[in-house]
Order: sequence, then structure tokens, then C-alpha cells
Amino acid sequence: MCDDGDARGTPPRPRWGWLSVLTALGIAALAAVDLLVTARAPRVGLECAVVALTYAALAGWARRQRVALDQLDWCAGAWPRVTVRQVASRPAPPAAVPGTAPRSPSVPALH
Repeated sequence: MCDDGDARGTPPRPRWGWLSVLTALGIAALAAVDLLVTARAPRVGLECAVVALTYAALAGWARRQRVALDQLDWCAGAWPRVTVRQVASRPAPPAAVPGTAPRSPSVPALH
């Protein structure tokens, strides 16, 4: 199904190292809050903040890596053969009918 004969380009690879770093930093921050903050209310608030920031960082990583993650299942030879069809957002104006004068833009009549 996949022919790797003339693979001209290589697809981007996910940066798994950054995912590991972000996860380790989140776990280390949780451990630091747990060890350094003794009062219950501030500790719960800080733990929630650390978890929320860690999830936000992981979501940002996934967003930045979405192309690479999407192409993990692709064959190596499929990458250079991808074609993208561009569709204009507005249709082309209609062609003029032979033998008629070109139309001017319609302007509403003022009475």
C-alpha cells in the first residue's frame, strides 16, 4: 500500500521530550507545594493552580504538535504526495454574454 521509493520530505515528528519535561515540572511543582505549604486552604488553592497550569501546558503542547501527531500513522512515502485543493471563498463573477454591454454595479434608485 505504501511505496517508500521516492520520499522527498519527512513529516514532522512530535517533540516527546518537551511533553516529558512539562509533565515532570508539573509533578515537581505539586510535590513542592505539598512539602512547603502547611496551611490547608492555601495548599489546596496552590495545588489546584498547579494542576490547572500543568493541564494548560500539556494542552498547548498538543496544540503545537497537532500536525505531527496527525501524521504519525502516515506512511513515509505519503508525505510528499499530499495535495491540497484550494476553494475560493467567493465564486467568480459570471461571464459576459456576447453582444451585450457590460453591466455596471447596481445602485439603488433614489426617488
